[in-house]
Amino acid sequence: MKICKRCKKVSCTDLVCTSCKVELLTKYDSKLDWRTAFEVERAHMAAMRYIDDDL
Repeated sequence: MKICKRCKKVSCTDLVCTSCKVELLTKYDSKLDWRTAFEVERAHMAAMRYIDDDL
C-alpha cells in the first residue's frame, strides 16, 4: 500500500486512490484516462506556481 500522490491521505495500490481517479475523470470530462488527467493537473499546478513566482 502507498499513499495517494494527489490527496496524500488515503493508502492505495496505484498512483492515486479511487476517489481521486473519479474526481480527475469528472474534472476532465472523461476525455482522458486518469493517468493522463493526473499528469495534466500536475503540469498545470507547476505552471501556476511558476506564474505566481513571476508576479
